Amino acid sequence: NSDKEIMAAKQVLMRTIGMKSSSFEFEKIPSENGLDVYEVIALSGKVQVKGSGTIAMTRGAYDYLQKACNIQYTWSSQPLIQLPKEFPDFTIPRTVSPYKLRQYYNVCTYGYSTAFWHFEDWEKELDWMALHGINMPLAMGGQEAIWQKVYKDMGITAEELSVYFTGPAFLPWQRMGNLYKHDGPLPQSYIDQSLELQKQILTRMKQLGMTPIVPGFSGIVPAAYSRVNPAAQLREMKGWCNFPEENKSYILSPGTSDFTTIGKNFITEYKRN
Repeated sequence: NSDKEIMAAKQVLMRTIGMKSSSFEFEKIPSENGLDVYEVIALSGKVQVKGSGTIAMTRGAYDYLQKACNIQYTWSSQPLIQLPKEFPDFTIPRTVSPYKLRQYYNVCTYGYSTAFWHFEDWEKELDWMALHGINMPLAMGGQEAIWQKVYKDMGITAEELSVYFTGPAFLPWQRMGNLYKHDGPLPQSYIDQSLELQKQILTRMKQLGMTPIVPGFSGIVPAAYSRVNPAAQLREMKGWCNFPEENKSYILSPGTSDFTTIGKNFITEYKRN
């Protein structure tokens, strides 16, 4: 495990600072009461980073790059950062994170430019997270493919589902129950590609030692759910931001057995995929 964590940290630096990453040496050290910790000693052009895991190591390396080299790795950075010819001598004393979990993103983030990202974009973003010490990112992509399977198994047709999902940029608001079908139908190619992309993202997050937050069931169901289960207790959610009546959504009461069943079915199918 230590070897894998060190290798993952090296790969992040290789992708962000290129061949100069060979000047960095990583070592695994114990955490402090369950909290991440790192320390850095740079001497004669070599930078030794000790950390309690991959994210602690990459955060330590980035702390050095900021403080000793006066550089930043931002969302608008070029693929490779411009570095000094030789890394300066510098010491960063033992640094303990005040937080065990460092969460990142909210559900709306997945309706902005990220809705149209490919893995190349996510790879840069995940490296940014690693350098900034993020270890608990929200990972909401790919769930529409799972919902298709869950609802089709319940008897809801493909045609009924085609008017359920919104367009890509509005998926977070559809998932939250704000609106229904706006800017749809969602192309099947997008649904399928998003599922595969989510698998790549989760694999990389795991390699980096992150704990992703993945979706669950919030109670939002297609209108057709009342056809397959006429006794269902559905509430109409309408009036969000003056969207028309046709975009209203439906939510299943959390106190029903149906709510529990659908939630379990989603988790089972999510794990299977």
